[in-house]
Amino acid sequence: MAKNTKTLLTLKTIVESLDTDGYENVKRSYLIGKANLSGLIEKDTYVILKPAAKSPIHRGHYVVAELLNIVNIALGKPAHKASAPVAPVAKSAPEEITFDEKDSEPNLKVQAAWGEIAYTDDDIADELSLMGTYTSSI
Repeated sequence: MAKNTKTLLTLKTIVESLDTDGYENVKRSYLIGKANLSGLIEKDTYVILKPAAKSPIHRGHYVVAELLNIVNIALGKPAHKASAPVAPVAKSAPEEITFDEKDSEPNLKVQAAWGEIAYTDDDIADELSLMGTYTSSI
């Protein structure tokens, strides 16, 4: 058995143990630490630490299912069926509010979102006065 195959089998054992323990994402340093305890050096883990396995959610983490796929492909075995990464939930666009002619300005359209209040000229003047700046009336 070649040294490379022995390394890959050790890495596969580590990744499978993470998978059975319920890890979805694993921190890079934690994986390297487990490899060190198994007799490997950090450089040996670079075989599976590919950009494709990086977690889209957590910085510095890798997706365990993708790591298992990479190890299986490197060993020449069929890829493990990986679950698709969870995409962030898209926020809905703010609703457009139209004011009717009863308001001071007819057909004024304001983009309103949760917690957002349209500002007025008085609000702008207050902010400028706090900064010590005033608008000129030229």
